[in-house]
Amino acid sequence: MLSSIISLKVDILAKKKVKSKETKKTGLKRTKKAEQTVSHYQIGGTGSSGSKTSSFESIVRILKTTLDGSKPVKMALLRIKGIGYNLSVSICRTTSIDENKLLRELTEKEIEKIEDVVCNADKSLPGWMLNRRNDYFTGNTSHIFGPELTMQLRDDVLRLRKIRAYRGIRHELGLPTRGQKTKNSFRKHGVVGVAKKKK
Repeated sequence: MLSSIISLKVDILAKKKVKSKETKKTGLKRTKKAEQTVSHYQIGGTGSSGSKTSSFESIVRILKTTLDGSKPVKMALLRIKGIGYNLSVSICRTTSIDENKLLRELTEKEIEKIEDVVCNADKSLPGWMLNRRNDYFTGNTSHIFGPELTMQLRDDVLRLRKIRAYRGIRHELGLPTRGQKTKNSFRKHGVVGVAKKKK
């Protein structure tokens, strides 16, 4: 009872503050949106009923990854490892979801559609868009994402090192594997100065 009275008093005071505040340059009053946000002000994140405010509305979980729901779908999907911009746009178009729609506005069915397209990317997307074409062992074309991608990358580097391939040796030494010059770039060690000869 006491907490509800306090919260009501705080609401009234906050509303008065909003009404009294005016911008210095124009002298115009604040908009209705600002008043609405202040009316939802609560002590210690709890309302008059004592229930906590839902601050986790903007967090959406897709493919074992927590994504920011306040972003558009095409931008939010980029947080999943293995999904780039072009792939995220093509996922939106194959599932017929508006790519500029906010992620938190998606329904459960739409989220399931996205997961299904990514998991079965070899069937729903063209082969040149996938990141695992003609696998070394199986020969299949697939798309890998999330923690599987990091594990697969580590296995590939280990295989190259094991067979003593040129690329494997370069990985081992921490040097570039694609023919770049190493005079200026890729210098990880300390600065080596030229010492003058003592007379």
